[in-house]
Amino acid sequence: MSDPRTTAIPMTATLAAPAPYPAQARAVADRGSVSAARTALSQALDRATWSQPDRDLLDEVRELVALRAQVNALLLDAIAEVDVRGLANRRGCSSTRAWLRSAHRIAPHEAAKLVSTAKALRIELPAVGTALRAGTVSLAQADVIVTAIGDLPAQTPVACKPHAEATMIEAAATFDPMILTESAVGWQRSSTPKASRTATKNPSWTRRPTPTGIGL
Repeated sequence: MSDPRTTAIPMTATLAAPAPYPAQARAVADRGSVSAARTALSQALDRATWSQPDRDLLDEVRELVALRAQVNALLLDAIAEVDVRGLANRRGCSSTRAWLRSAHRIAPHEAAKLVSTAKALRIELPAVGTALRAGTVSLAQADVIVTAIGDLPAQTPVACKPHAEATMIEAAATFDPMILTESAVGWQRSSTPKASRTATKNPSWTRRPTPTGIGL
């Protein structure tokens, strides 16, 4: 009987590959999810829209508008991560905006907007990011909300900003980006120090969206 301590392992034996770390496994799964989504979209592009009943076509447009928002949410999250890691600098670009322009042929103004919105949603306005991921607000509406809250008076209490964020998300369910911008201007004008103090004392304080602005 052979001694197991001296028994050689056959040269043809293969060792199982080590299991990836959780972060690596998630990265692989994420890449697979995006690839699968692109494959599904390619298949959807092959269908004939002319053959769809009116109701189905209208429903599909609604779903596609929501899908576009969700894709933009994924893009912004990836851009924010690229910026946090400093990957643009490691690839010889002066900024994430410059990298988006050179690597992906995105216009400078659009690239700058993508980066600023990505940062704001990750750090300052997580509820807007959640709404974008759910497909309930568009990228253009998210841009308006980011700009409006960023333009609040310096003396606005920090406690007021979550209320402003929630109010504008609510307004986005009714208004397109242009009217939402006008509503934001009305809200900013009514954000006096007195109104801000009222908001701080009363957590239920909100402003309601109206066609001509967000009123009390």
